[in-house]
Amino acid sequence: MEEYTALLSDTVKKKGLPFRRIMLSSPEEVRKFGSPFGTFGLYYNGRFVTHELMAENKFEKLLETLL
Repeated sequence: MEEYTALLSDTVKKKGLPFRRIMLSSPEEVRKFGSPFGTFGLYYNGRFVTHELMAENKFEKLLETLL
């Protein structure tokens, strides 16, 4: 997931938006964080948006709908 989140980070930064990646390293951290999915979760303004892994162009379209 590290390479994938780096790609998303670059896409977000190109748009001048803040981006924070949180790496969870144990099952306990995953449970504490509250994500319904253990591999990838995308949140915006504290709200869960998706767990779907997307190509860059699809992710850009999602960003447009969120903004």
